[in-house]
Amino acid sequence: MTDIVPLRENARFQLLWVGSAVSQLGSELTRLAMPLLVLALTGSPGAAGIVAGARTVAFLAVQMPAGVWVDRWDRRRTLITAQGLQAAVSALLTALIITGHVQVWQPFVVDTITFLAATLFYACAKVPRRPADEPQASVRDDGEELRPIRRSMRREAAEAIAWLWRRHGLREVTAAVMVLNLLGGAFLIPLIVLVGERGGDARITGAVLAGLGIGGLAGALLSGRISRLLPPGRLLLAVVTVFGVALAATALPWGAWWPMVPLVFITLSTPSLNVVMNVVVARMVPEAMLGRMGAVLSMGGMALKPLGPVLGGAAAAALGGAAALIVLGGLLCLTAAAAALSPQLRHFTGEASAAGDDTSTDGNAPHAPA
Repeated sequence: MTDIVPLRENARFQLLWVGSAVSQLGSELTRLAMPLLVLALTGSPGAAGIVAGARTVAFLAVQMPAGVWVDRWDRRRTLITAQGLQAAVSALLTALIITGHVQVWQPFVVDTITFLAATLFYACAKVPRRPADEPQASVRDDGEELRPIRRSMRREAAEAIAWLWRRHGLREVTAAVMVLNLLGGAFLIPLIVLVGERGGDARITGAVLAGLGIGGLAGALLSGRISRLLPPGRLLLAVVTVFGVALAATALPWGAWWPMVPLVFITLSTPSLNVVMNVVVARMVPEAMLGRMGAVLSMGGMALKPLGPVLGGAAAAALGGAAALIVLGGLLCLTAAAAALSPQLRHFTGEASAAGDDTSTDGNAPHAPA
């Protein structure tokens, strides 16, 4: 058996990691700048919510076809092409903003640069082009090459959905994540409104939102230790509860800067859940189905997310920033309480042997991490 190279010594992994980190930095700048841009142009929290929701709708619309294509196509070429197209679209958006003389264009320029940098890192990483267990072309006795029969996209997508449905525990976790993303995706606009109601300007708003990054960085460093404390199901319940309590705490009347403190606690816990779920997918999903299952799980987790910014914007317009945040935090706590009633979710460990029918429709057993 070939020795596994530790990640700290794996140059290809490090290039991929750096490229992803750089790209994510620019994407987060754009995600935070977009509501500010729409609010500056329209003055309407509801409009900002609709624009943010439209972004997620587009993501969901292409998710399942993209998952099938990733399993079919050359992985390296697909990754580099997709990242390059993101850079081009971001550059176009930057140009449109500059010509409109809007002063918040600089975060979008940074996003363009990070996409280009990520493309370069991905190109150098030399990502494997095909799954190791992909069916190979065969040769007949007369020398003619016979390629594997390609099934329809609908059938391949349905196969992945059926695979998830048979995994008791994983499907309940996916349902809980759907609600978490709906309510968790709704707080940004009420938070921006809250800071404005307390006299904070755009600089204070940016500093407050930096709490998300501070907590996320600390959470990433601690994710290994935190993830070992609880199995995936219980960790999910803990994360949703912390999220709800901290979100409600942002409404405490302690000035425009105060929300930064509970925001740190929100993102302190979420990286651990992301790490654990990535490990679960690596253990349970066959390699040839990773693209499709990634799409299915993302769609399952994000199916309600487009409604989050719309819900948050409408709540902020109707109730004000503080009241909207209290309502959203309370709903998250209720979600945790309801999810705790499911024994499949409470006892979910992420192990393939505890996940229901462990045979995949491709005839491959789920791969355990090396």
